[in-house]
Amino acid sequence: MSLPIVLGIHFLFTRGRVCRIILLLLLPTFFTPPFLYNAISKEGKKEGIVKNYFRQYPEWEQAESAWDAVEYLTNPNKRSYSKVDEYVHRIFEILPPEAHFWNSVGRADYPLRLYYRDIYRMRTDIRHHSLFNPFMTHEIAKSEAMKMKTYIDRGVPVYIASLSFPERLVLDQLYLLLDPGGNLDRVSNLSVKSFVDTFPALKFQEIVLFEEERIVIYRIVPI
Repeated sequence: MSLPIVLGIHFLFTRGRVCRIILLLLLPTFFTPPFLYNAISKEGKKEGIVKNYFRQYPEWEQAESAWDAVEYLTNPNKRSYSKVDEYVHRIFEILPPEAHFWNSVGRADYPLRLYYRDIYRMRTDIRHHSLFNPFMTHEIAKSEAMKMKTYIDRGVPVYIASLSFPERLVLDQLYLLLDPGGNLDRVSNLSVKSFVDTFPALKFQEIVLFEEERIVIYRIVPI
């Protein structure tokens, strides 16, 4: 973007007095965007027009349990952005050795697995179960649920990043494995509260990572 802007400024500056006046009038627009983006980002932390606008997108629910979508998307200045590192280190503090963690690739699995584990070699003991949103089907979810049940039955610590999509598909199948007489349509349409309250043989221990943003993960344990 910088090269076209420089060329545009040079073009106006060399085209006479009128163009230089136009350039002078346009100059403030080069300096206002950083302040504007920052203001929108701050406004998005509160209940109001900005946050309600972003809530219209279905991806909002998938993101809000791990990161502030408004802050990340509206402010291109990432110089002081540290939320990813903070999230990752809180996960590392909480998960015990050899824990299994189910997480969406579109949420936080990508930095946890591909950066901190594979590049920085941090907490390589954690077993990451990556859920790739575009290709999640009931068949894939059932396979993941069977793995999850196996580890829970063995007493291995099992954690999940959220109770929303795509993790919810896996949890729906886990529900049916524990209640074979259940119906997928009924289970998948339960509200989160009803889903958690009626879940057979297991409970979800909510673990707060960041209180102000209400960013949480869950440990799944037998009742």
